[in-house]
Amino acid sequence: MREFISPLASILLVGTVAVNVARFPLPDKWEGAIANRYIPSEYIVDRAINSSPHAHFYLTLRDQGISFVVKSECSEPDIIVSAAITVKSPKDVKSVASPPGVLDIRPVMRISRPEPVNSFIVNNASQIFADSYSTHIMTGANKVHEEGNFGQSIRIGIIDFGELLIHPPRLQLKETVILRY
Repeated sequence: MREFISPLASILLVGTVAVNVARFPLPDKWEGAIANRYIPSEYIVDRAINSSPHAHFYLTLRDQGISFVVKSECSEPDIIVSAAITVKSPKDVKSVASPPGVLDIRPVMRISRPEPVNSFIVNNASQIFADSYSTHIMTGANKVHEEGNFGQSIRIGIIDFGELLIHPPRLQLKETVILRY
């Protein structure tokens, strides 16, 4: 059993829940504000969960003479069956919704990236703020550095066995060797 949903499935699932309540009305003309809101000729086709595989759907479209390109598809059993397609001709859009098993066809909406809340351009090094959560500050290494000690003639060796010492089978051992210098 799968314990996760792919990112495309989660995005399409949100849209499908809303679509099952009310079908998306496709406008006859894509002009002005409507045209700027959607990506031209790109659509998400939602299909019934128990419908035939994508290949059968694509074959049906080709048999109808519809020219299209598949951008991505999503098949999550018992959750969602969808495909993002680019239709070559705008007049074919309504025909894409006609094959059996198609629940809805929706245009792909443009979502603009949000503007940053704050922006700061550094012109020189004196403008950089101190990092209060740095690992040097958290471990106290900054205080050692302030004293002028930057680790000259200090050697550190780490032997990593790739095994967690507190792993349950490891705890059952009577002897555990930990090397220290």
